[in-house]
Amino acid sequence: ADVASSKELKARVVQALLITIKSPSLFRCDELAQLPVVQAIKDDAEYGPLHKLLQIVARDTYTEWSSFAASSAAFLKKHDLPADKCGDKMRLLTLVSLGHASKELSYSSVASALKVEAKEVETWVMLAIGNGLITAKMDQVREVVAVSTCAERDFGMKQWERLHNSLVDWRDSIHGLLDVLQKSREQGA
Repeated sequence: ADVASSKELKARVVQALLITIKSPSLFRCDELAQLPVVQAIKDDAEYGPLHKLLQIVARDTYTEWSSFAASSAAFLKKHDLPADKCGDKMRLLTLVSLGHASKELSYSSVASALKVEAKEVETWVMLAIGNGLITAKMDQVREVVAVSTCAERDFGMKQWERLHNSLVDWRDSIHGLLDVLQKSREQGA
């Protein structure tokens, strides 16, 4: 209600969203997307598309970005959102999503998801690594990207469950190691 009644507040929210979307180094915007003040512009006639774009950047892939960009070229131009720079950001975020879905990615599947040629995959993987979005190794012979860790694009129940499972696995591994050490001490004594 405050956003609808205050032009100044709406202008500040819009400015924050534009800065976040334009920034080549701000990749996590899920918390921003969930703020009530941001949700308030969802149905705004002028800025509803900005809300939609933020949702795409927060959770979706290059495919959704491409559809949005194709249907909203005038909106992007009006708000000085360069389609090529936003597209580059979405390619990097798509790599993160792919890395969460599978720890081994073929060059062809990455190329398909990013809408690039297979020869460009290594460049995009290196950019994602350089931006701290993924930790990965590339096997050029097999043409596979082996992802060991990925940044979180959003952090909800699914991520809490994954963290819980990782901690339980770690705890069980430590218990197993302690049992082996205890048994070796008993046998040595």
